[in-house]
Amino acid sequence: MTRAPRHARGQAARAGVARSFYEAALDEADRAGLAEARDVDGLGEEVALLRLQLRRELAEEQPDARLVQAGMRLLVQSLLAERRLSPQQADDVGEALAALLGEFGELLQDPGAELAAEGDAPDDAGHAVAEEEVRGA
Repeated sequence: MTRAPRHARGQAARAGVARSFYEAALDEADRAGLAEARDVDGLGEEVALLRLQLRRELAEEQPDARLVQAGMRLLVQSLLAERRLSPQQADDVGEALAALLGEFGELLQDPGAELAAEGDAPDDAGHAVAEEEVRGA
């Protein structure tokens, strides 16, 4: 009996089972909850729930120090992950930096040029001129 190469078996498994891997262990109500959970964006609810669980444990007469320490570590990691840039935010920052570098490049090519502020217009030589100067103010 010949078997498919290992990487082919893994691809087939990922394609057919990946979405239902956890679902197989859930009842129908939890499967519906899992579908809802897939649509949640961000970590706000998870952070809030973690804080509530930490507070509940700390309110115990003898809180489990290991559990509290693990919860605090997880809270810090969650907050750090939440504050990382999303791919769209990273693209926006990259575009803004590219535009700024383009302006600096123009400035280096023409040392008499000034960086244009929003609303400024170039004069005949291509230098930035403030709007007030253009109107003769």
